[in-house]
Amino acid sequence: MKKLIFIALLIAPLLNHAQSELVLNQVLLVKLTAGGVTVPAGKVWKVEHSITKDLPGSNDYFMINDDKYYVTHTVGTTFPIWLPAGTIVKSVVGRGIETLSVLEFNLVSLSTP
Repeated sequence: MKKLIFIALLIAPLLNHAQSELVLNQVLLVKLTAGGVTVPAGKVWKVEHSITKDLPGSNDYFMINDDKYYVTHTVGTTFPIWLPAGTIVKSVVGRGIETLSVLEFNLVSLSTP
């Protein structure tokens, strides 16, 4: 029992130590292009929802780093999507997704005590 408590006391500070925190910067409507939009350095995007030009279809998708990301149009099944800096998001002609509703966060380093 003493070993278990000792190990827990050694591990607890490691679990509580964060290197960075997210600070809300701005709310964006990101227009997707075939060439792609890149999440800026030092930022993290939380994609909340997609906006379609036409009626939603069952095969609507967009690309995240050249991988297809299919969008389901029922509540709570697809979003949010967290995207780190450097991620490239592209539209696909004829697939309906043209704009993303995004919360952009700054990645802020925490000072070491």
